[in-house]
Amino acid sequence: RGSGGWSPAGVWGQSPHGLKECVTITIKELREIKKQRNREAFLVEGKAVFDVGAENILTYVVAETVAFEGRGTPVVRLSERSFFSLSSTKTPQEVIAVCRKPSPKIEDIFKSDSPFLLVGENLNDPGNIGTIIRTAAAADATGVVLSKGSCSIYNPKSIRATAGTIFHIPIIENVILDDFFALCKNRKITLIASTPHANLLPYHLNLTVPLALLIGNESNGLSPQTIKIADHQVKIPTFKNTESLNASTAAAILLYETLRQRLFGIAKATIQI
Repeated sequence: RGSGGWSPAGVWGQSPHGLKECVTITIKELREIKKQRNREAFLVEGKAVFDVGAENILTYVVAETVAFEGRGTPVVRLSERSFFSLSSTKTPQEVIAVCRKPSPKIEDIFKSDSPFLLVGENLNDPGNIGTIIRTAAAADATGVVLSKGSCSIYNPKSIRATAGTIFHIPIIENVILDDFFALCKNRKITLIASTPHANLLPYHLNLTVPLALLIGNESNGLSPQTIKIADHQVKIPTFKNTESLNASTAAAILLYETLRQRLFGIAKATIQI
């Protein structure tokens, strides 16, 4: 149970503490968000478990009073008190799954002939991050990149908001954006920054080219240096004294305008990039 990678050996009870105690300790360690970036497994709770493919689940954990079958996946049963102590919600869920972390590489998000990326800078709200990942997957983006300083995608709120899509799209965390932007420039990927101070609207641009959409912090938006390095700046039109939109809402609008153009053409685009 040191700082190394998580191993199923603990789950199978190969410990002097016995099966139940060993699993409890392992899950408590996984629950520590600061340590999760260096581990190979994470937890999914409640209904979200059923959004996760069985191939990604190492074991289920349930209270011993719950009737639950793993259908080929091991099930560990704990006392209600031990099980409920592991839940991250006020109302404990009936099942917890210990899942294998995806392990995409930075090269994976550039494999497409026309990369379509979503980049988040210093995103701190776990619900927003999970929603952005889910929306990016739904809009057929080829990858999500989160800067160093963003909340972990393995925060329980993030996991619930992804609805299982964490396994369906490459996600690269803890990225130094200056280095990533240099990779994009070398690959001729257009950087498009979302900022309320821009003059262009997303509907003015050709979004069928290889691109990365840049979304900033919920309170402060994108940093000045990120806005400066972007090839184009766009704003989402708002009315009735609404200065800006929630980060996940802004991301959804940009993602789906990109998808619209890629599906149906760029008839509305007036500036070629």
